[in-house]
Amino acid sequence: MALPLTSANLIKTLQEFLVVWVNQILFYNRIYNSQIYDKFKSFNLVVMKNRNPQLNEFIDGLINNFLNKVLVNRQDEEKSGGFTGLNLILMVIYNIKSNQIKRKYIVNFNDLIINLGDTLQGGMANIHKNVESAVIDLPGVSWDEVYVQFSGILFQHIKELKRMETLDARRLEVKMCEDIERDEDNDRFFKIFVSLEKSVNLVDGSWVRLDLQEESNPTTISNFISIGEVDLQVINFDLHNEYLS
Repeated sequence: MALPLTSANLIKTLQEFLVVWVNQILFYNRIYNSQIYDKFKSFNLVVMKNRNPQLNEFIDGLINNFLNKVLVNRQDEEKSGGFTGLNLILMVIYNIKSNQIKRKYIVNFNDLIINLGDTLQGGMANIHKNVESAVIDLPGVSWDEVYVQFSGILFQHIKELKRMETLDARRLEVKMCEDIERDEDNDRFFKIFVSLEKSVNLVDGSWVRLDLQEESNPTTISNFISIGEVDLQVINFDLHNEYLS
């Protein structure tokens, strides 16, 4: 029997999606040793999830913090002047020696028609408890549609990551044959940013406001890859990747 389609259950679904989204990027970019990952099923797809307690705690804490402080408890329409102060989540893969960004993975959010925080009793603290939250009753929005859209975009996300993994392997073979230094492949790491409207003020020690213009480096986009979109009226976003040179 399917869970009731409530705002709390929809947020839990988004939570699972974002955790999987991050884990796939880390796995296919070989940020950590592949031996710390196990196969896991999510949205009826086989995905890779790490089993390192510290890394899991970091990813889960980051996503929960984002959902709680940004998505659920963001400023309302009267304060922010729009439906949401949230623009996007940006995950970058960069070279730790040169500090040069190599790849960007972006979840770009569109306007939300309701403030989900108004529909939850007790906010994020209660989404995994049997606490009532608003039932979502909109034309065309059902659990079948939710899972079809999330599964579809996650499939495309993994497909593109596998394509780039294959290209990376080919480039590595060429470098080994030509005895070229492999620093660029061995020294990758990641950062995660959340882009908000300037009107949003998060009073929380775990968030630091940065000027991304100052953080930029002299790279140019060599390839822009559109992954797909989720359009569920209450939560709308699209995924795309940018590969830089």
